[in-house]
Amino acid sequence: MRRRPTIIVDRHARNAIRRGALSVYAPAVRRVRGTFSPGDVVDVRTGSGELLGVAFAQASSADVRRGRAPGIVARIFAPDLAPDEEPEDVVMERIRECHEYRIRLGIPKVRNHYRVVFSEADRLPGLIVDKYDDIAVFQTTCPAMERIVLENAEELLDVLDVDTLYEKNDSRKRKQLGLPERRRVVAGEEKTRTVVEEGPASFHVDVESGQKTGFYIDQVDNRLRLHDLGDIVEGARVLDVFTYTGTFAVHAALAGAEEVIGVDKFDRVVEAAYANADLNDVRDVTKFVVADAFAYMEKLAERGEEFDVVILDPPAFITSKEAKERGKRAYYDVNRKALRLVADGGLLITCSCSHFLNAEELMGLVSDAAAREGKGLKMLGPPGGQPACHPIDPGNPDTRYLDVLFVTVHEAVTHA
Repeated sequence: MRRRPTIIVDRHARNAIRRGALSVYAPAVRRVRGTFSPGDVVDVRTGSGELLGVAFAQASSADVRRGRAPGIVARIFAPDLAPDEEPEDVVMERIRECHEYRIRLGIPKVRNHYRVVFSEADRLPGLIVDKYDDIAVFQTTCPAMERIVLENAEELLDVLDVDTLYEKNDSRKRKQLGLPERRRVVAGEEKTRTVVEEGPASFHVDVESGQKTGFYIDQVDNRLRLHDLGDIVEGARVLDVFTYTGTFAVHAALAGAEEVIGVDKFDRVVEAAYANADLNDVRDVTKFVVADAFAYMEKLAERGEEFDVVILDPPAFITSKEAKERGKRAYYDVNRKALRLVADGGLLITCSCSHFLNAEELMGLVSDAAAREGKGLKMLGPPGGQPACHPIDPGNPDTRYLDVLFVTVHEAVTHA
């Protein structure tokens, strides 16, 4: 059997891969053997020849040798391949296993939308697959994964039990990698809209125009938690900042809130939020405002407005290590503005979806903001996070990215 092209890595990468890391970064490459292009199968080895894994190349051997390969140069998908084993078969079988795993967890029995494949956490690096009732959406930054999914699109309709497979490949990472941007139906019915069920709520999903793959599945457990908070939400006045399509807002209304105000800066998502309010028959208690979140909260504070519940679900303020300090300041500022609006004894639900900021750091920023505002905090249990369909792989820490704090706010015992 002809030997595969090889990427030889340094000891730091060796140790990380042994702990479960599946990405090989350009600075870790000591040298390459053979010739390969993006999407080709390569071996990843130590300098002594130990096989660490079999990977899909993300860059060409020429670019790696010349030091022009950006970021990730290879993604490991298997410990080895038998002579008669095809990479395509490994990927397709693993997608089947991922879907069966979600079924065994009982997820389809309680909701008709969930993540089927979560990249490294499901040993399919560079691939995301989400299911929204009868539509499945995939995204990838790995050329080999893209090719395999497209070549097996019709089969995936059966594997995922859907009528439509949609390609949503327009991410910032793809632009950085020079990969083509595409939004299109690749198999099945020409359909881009559906409705998902989430506890007592229903939501419209538009996979073509919606953020990410069309909807934020990762917050499902935290949205449903609103229904377990009893009198904290019952009869409450609620402010939902960065409401997007109104999912937290609708759940708050269904949980018995008397008034819910949602804020987002885009007209189209506010229109979608109103459509979701209508779908759930809560239009009479919900209001959505098109405004900048920071400026709107300042205006509310100037008017002396107070809310029993304030929800903050901002976009990731930290998108790289280099941006961490600037992003931390943004989290501090937005939480400080929110704390000014929480009534004494009220609830703040504050979120971070950046894996560069862990739960302890978020708690520290919120505590600092509270101290500055003369407020005390009481956490209602440990931080919330991702649902079971977004598993976390300790060897790939960026698979853990969502932290949600539920904290009651009261007057501080001592002065800051």
